[in-house]
Amino acid sequence: YRDSAKRLEQLLGYNVLSHQAIREKLLEKAEQETRAAKRRPARVLFVEVDGLYTKLQRSKKRGMENAIAVVHEGWEKSGKRVRLKNKQHYLHTTGGNFWEGFGDFLAERYEIDENTWLVVNGDGAAWIGECESYFHQCLYMLDRFHVARDLKRFVGHLPSEWEAVRRSLAKQDAAALMAALEGVAEHEIAEEQRREWKQYKGYLK
Repeated sequence: YRDSAKRLEQLLGYNVLSHQAIREKLLEKAEQETRAAKRRPARVLFVEVDGLYTKLQRSKKRGMENAIAVVHEGWEKSGKRVRLKNKQHYLHTTGGNFWEGFGDFLAERYEIDENTWLVVNGDGAAWIGECESYFHQCLYMLDRFHVARDLKRFVGHLPSEWEAVRRSLAKQDAAALMAALEGVAEHEIAEEQRREWKQYKGYLK
């Protein structure tokens, strides 16, 4: 490494890289090639995405939110339990677009082509919905936890309507869910929520 550093300096007339920097770059390149050689084939990948809020000390900001993704290849039984296959985490801490960084993360680990599907699960945040613009085959959906939370905010004060909504969510019956929502009279929704309620129903459709 020292010899390489001296030769570069002689060739270009100034100190280009230290011997330690050359060593680190070569090790980084070798690691990248090793990861590429071990990339897994992938037809369908499941992705859970959310914002991770972290409180900050000794800072003018109270906290910051980093985008995080969990990617896996499906589910498999392990005794009486079910676990995620080949679960991996991606924490976006650098600048730039989350989905571009996540795409690079996937490309290092999987053989992705135009036939690879990504099924993305999120809470409805606008930046998560942008996934469909970055991947050739991508299906974005709201996760049931956030759907249930939001619907309870709208109709939780209506016992019979909320029970119908809750049952349809538990059965994963989309038709029954929409029928239950259409059965809610607009005047039963709090006045300050009616506009948001209409938009949310349209979004679910």
